[in-house]
Amino acid sequence: MFLVNNDTKKFNLNFKADYKKNTAPKKEYKQIESLPNYSSNCALIQFGKSCDEKKYSDFKTRQSKVTKEEFEQIKRNSPSILFQAYKTIDENKYNKFDVMPDTIARCALGLKNFLDFDTKDNYTLLSIGASPDMLSGAMKELGCDVVFCPASNVSEVLGEDENCEYIIQRYPNFKIILDYLNSKGINAKNYNDTDRKIVLFDYYSSGKTLRIFEKLLKEYMGINPENIVKYDIIDTLDIANAYNQYKNKEDLLSPQEKYAIMNDLSMQMTLSNTPHFSVIDNERNKKEGYINPLNKSCEEIFYEFENHSEPLARAYSLCVLNELDKMNKL
Repeated sequence: MFLVNNDTKKFNLNFKADYKKNTAPKKEYKQIESLPNYSSNCALIQFGKSCDEKKYSDFKTRQSKVTKEEFEQIKRNSPSILFQAYKTIDENKYNKFDVMPDTIARCALGLKNFLDFDTKDNYTLLSIGASPDMLSGAMKELGCDVVFCPASNVSEVLGEDENCEYIIQRYPNFKIILDYLNSKGINAKNYNDTDRKIVLFDYYSSGKTLRIFEKLLKEYMGINPENIVKYDIIDTLDIANAYNQYKNKEDLLSPQEKYAIMNDLSMQMTLSNTPHFSVIDNERNKKEGYINPLNKSCEEIFYEFENHSEPLARAYSLCVLNELDKMNKL
């Protein structure tokens, strides 16, 4: 929920988040007295002192993802928007997010340029879970064909070596996910006997999530193996960085920015427009921020998949769109 400070015209978002312990060197905290005290984290999006609060009433109350069209409307209404993103550390202490919107924008552009080259610009990006959402969301605004797959806790699935019927029988929420993907065009009819690729896109350490989805797409959906490719975001960023150096003679990311992306995944999940939907059990899906499928039709579940958006994610994605616009890429 936005909280408005009428003196500074700063829109604050109060949200609950548990950040993983960051092993990066500690930063100097700055004091800010205009923010109210919160026991939980909060973020500040500053649109500019001259903005008319009424113009943003719809933005503040909507829950769906920020679109390019919505961004353009906001920019027309207030040409001097000041987009900033912060997180609070303690009472009256704040610091910028480790992964800033300009980093997300440059990463998204670099990843898209490399994937366009590597797949001959003939692919659909299947973004798995909440953690890659901010990058894949920015890539969508750059023109990528992206399908967001709200599957959580896939790495905890047991029986990876069993056939897909066993996996779906043990974890029936996979059936909901696969039916959703089919409704979005991820199926054999659209990919077999074509050169088009399905790019499985996620962060991984063991690679289990990507392997399980590869298995389900092949065995359950009947999609040919040659139409499926897996990309680990961190490894792909290294390749994209080298590709960007070759093309533009400059680094895509500094070592500090790559470190921030690797070590601040919990922050990126907090900033995700993609909801959590546990494939393990529905007890987890009763938690705040998760989609609970009980007593709902597939149409209702699919609607929640697509229209879920945390207020902070909504505001942060607006900042990312602003960075892409400054790069003249929108």
